[in-house]
Parts: sequence; C-alpha cells; structure tokens
Amino acid sequence: MTVHMKHFLGAFAQRLLILFCVVASVYAPSAFAQEDDELLSAEELDMKEEINSLKRAIDKPEVVYKLNLKNQGYKKLPVTFAKLTKLQVLMLDDNPLTELPPGLQNMKNLQILTMSNARLKNISPSVFANLKNLQSLSLSGVPLGKFPKGLEQCTKIEHLSLANTKLKGAAPSELAKLPNLLTLTLAENEISSLPEAFCAMPKLIQLNLSRNKLQALPPTLDKFSVLSDLEISVNNFSTFPAPLASIPKLRRLIMQENPLQSWSPALASMRSLRSLNISSCKTTIFPTEMCSLDSLVIFTANNNRFAEIPSAIGGMTNLREFNIAYSQVKVLPKEFTALKELRFLNLAYNQLQDLPEELADMTSLMTLNVYGNQCKKLPQNIGNLKKLTECFVLLGNPLPKQEVERVTGLFAPNVVQ
Repeated sequence: MTVHMKHFLGAFAQRLLILFCVVASVYAPSAFAQEDDELLSAEELDMKEEINSLKRAIDKPEVVYKLNLKNQGYKKLPVTFAKLTKLQVLMLDDNPLTELPPGLQNMKNLQILTMSNARLKNISPSVFANLKNLQSLSLSGVPLGKFPKGLEQCTKIEHLSLANTKLKGAAPSELAKLPNLLTLTLAENEISSLPEAFCAMPKLIQLNLSRNKLQALPPTLDKFSVLSDLEISVNNFSTFPAPLASIPKLRRLIMQENPLQSWSPALASMRSLRSLNISSCKTTIFPTEMCSLDSLVIFTANNNRFAEIPSAIGGMTNLREFNIAYSQVKVLPKEFTALKELRFLNLAYNQLQDLPEELADMTSLMTLNVYGNQCKKLPQNIGNLKKLTECFVLLGNPLPKQEVERVTGLFAPNVVQ
C-alpha cells in the first residue's frame, strides 16, 4: 500500500469521526434512535472515555462505549471480545484482521465502525443485518471484491467508505437502498460505469469516485438533489460530462488528472458551482464555457497546456483564487484584471514575458506568484497592491537589477526572491 493511500485512509477516518459527531448533533432526534434503553445520545457519547486497551476494555465491558484499537497488530480478536455489547464506537483500522470480531453481530448499539486495511475476505450477511443502528462504516482497503451482502439492510447509514475494496464494473446498485447516505467514498477501485439506480440517493451530499475507470456519467444525475461535493479525479473522461450540469446544488467539483480534450456547453449552466479543479488534465483548450460563471470562487488548473487565457475570463467576477501554474500560458489578457475580487493568483512557471499594467488595479490581491516566467518588467504602479502579504515575482524572471530593487523596496519583507 502506498504512502499516499495510507495518508488518504487515515485522513478519511479522522474526517469520518468528526463529520459523524457534527451531523449527529444537528440531526440528534433521528440520528440516535431510542430503540434500546442503553443507546446514548450524541452528547452523552461524546462525554464517554475512549478506551485504547483491549485488556482494559474486556476487564470492564459494562463501561466501554468507545474503543480505539487502531494499528495494534491484531490478526484475530479473542472470544471474550463478545462481552463488549455496549459498544457504540469501534475503530479497528490498520490491523491485519482476517475475520470479524467475535460477537460483532450482537453489538446492536454500534453506530461507528471503522476497519480500514483489514484483510477480511468474507463477511456474513447476518452481521450487518443485525447492526440496525450503524451510521458510519469504513471498510477502505479491505479486499472485498463486491458489495458486502446484508449492508443494504443498514438503512441508517449516513457515512460509508468502500475505497480500495477491489470493486469492478458497475458501481453497486445496492447503495440506492441506503436512503440516509450523506457521504460516500468509492475511490481507488475499478468502477467503469454508474447504473441509473445508483443515483437514487436523495440525501447524498458528498461523493468521491476518484481513481476509477469512468468514461461517462448517466443522465440521471439530477436525482442527486442535494449533492454539493463531487470528486471524479483520475478517471478516463476525455470530454467534460454534460450530465454534471443537471446536479442542481453542486458547489465543488474536482476532476483533476483526466485526459480532457474537449468541453461541453453544459458547463456554462452550472450556476451553483463555487470551486472547480481541472489540474493535470494536460488539456490544451481553456474552458471558455466557464467564463460566464460569476458564481465561481476557486479555479485550479495548474499543470495543463494552455497557450492562452481567453479575454472572456473577465466574466468570472467573484473569483477569489486562480491557480494556473505550469500551464504554458504566454499572455495574460488585460481583461483578466477585471477580476477585482481576486485574492490569490498563481501564474508560476508559465511563459509570460510581461504582465498587464492594469494588474496594479487588482487591489484585493494578497498573494501574487509569477515565479519561473520570462518577465523583464513589472507594472509601473504595482505598488498599489497594498494588501500583498506574499509576493513571488523575482525568482526565475530576467528582471533588471533596478526593477528587482524597486519591487523589493515596495513589498519588503513580503517579497520572496
């Protein structure tokens, strides 16, 4: 397993627990059903001690509600583990477990279960069928090969990760039987298509399908009525998928490292979009279709092959961050300087020979990076950029000595040489 994947899974587990607690506090009436007298509320559970020792837990099982045994080398858990019937949070990540914990199916109060990187191959359907209160589950890195049978009966699940579980072909249609899903991660698999039924998750807010084999998306994405965060990086999209425009509340779209060769007019209609990342797509065509999106706040497109930025860029009037480093840009059009709300501008390692004089009017700029270009001069009134706290303009540009001294005097100590 790569260092990148271990970092990804560890970060996911931490975010999962934090997100669960936040959502639980917001949806308290429904998040903790009172079918069992011993089932604690979110506030009560938060006050319980998290136990990190299996021996200590088994010695006093009646007081153990949260157990964290991450990365403790367990290949198998003792039969006495079954005594922990009050568990509501169980974290077993990064243990080489080859079978489920004894008595897991009887832990009916369990709400959070994380077993990332276990070595399980078979999971009895009866296990999940009994975990009626399960709301967060991570099986990332477990070589399942298919959707775990019985999991579709855990209808209270809100957060689910099946990243790197060797899923192939069509995404599991059983996911549509989990009506309360809020976040879903299917990254690092070999999923090549999404069945139309897959989109029938009316509460889904966040979906990660990165590092799969997708080439197209179904026309039923509009069923994701509240989806706001979608990641489809490192797939096989050669054309911007038009169905994305039908997701009514999509705010953040990450699709870096796709072999994009063309764009769709549908991009211009994505009026809810706030953040778009198309880094490392090696595309030669700047997505002019997005230039009318005055809703866009963050645009990241570094490591592409743009020859130029279109003059229509000035229509993105609410843009705050613009990152287009390593993209072979030769000219920054003066219309770009109409982006008066811009705070962060990264033009590093392009082929710029100068910057428009109007850049000095972009007085909201706080970071300006033009490292590694061919600039021989800078705007005469660049000193107007009073809010600059990071100024990366000197290194890698053939600026004459007097220009270097001028800029250093204007922005010291914030200029970086």
